[in-house]
Amino acid sequence: VRAGFFYTGTKTIVTCFYCNGSLQNWGPNDNPMIEHARWFPHCAYAKQLCGDDLYRKIQESKRAQQERARANESKEKATLGMPASTTTTTSTATNNRQLLIPDESTLSRLVAARLDLPISQRLLDQKFKLSIIKRCWEDQLRLKRKLNKLQ
Repeated sequence: VRAGFFYTGTKTIVTCFYCNGSLQNWGPNDNPMIEHARWFPHCAYAKQLCGDDLYRKIQESKRAQQERARANESKEKATLGMPASTTTTTSTATNNRQLLIPDESTLSRLVAARLDLPISQRLLDQKFKLSIIKRCWEDQLRLKRKLNKLQ
């Protein structure tokens, strides 16, 4: 949770409560905070969490890794006699920031996970009704889903 992620209840998928970015297939040495900043560079929460210096280093490392991958791919294509202009970049992870909510059951799970966040607990402590907090989370998720479909 400190890195901004909550468990979605599906496989190894976690989702950021702030940017709705999702990651999966965690390795034993993966650092959630670093992976969050690496794959979702526009997430203000991840950037603030890392601090400017670490955030900058993470982004520089990612760019260098992408450049090495492109160079290796170009070399492979050249070895096969293919022009470098046909090079396509692929990635093992995507940074599309899309929130996948295929049904109401998934929406309910995502909302339930957000109700466990400290911000939701603080709102309850301040006497906000649970139904209002829940509705706000549902509205936010539905709005982000609509915006993703428009992009």
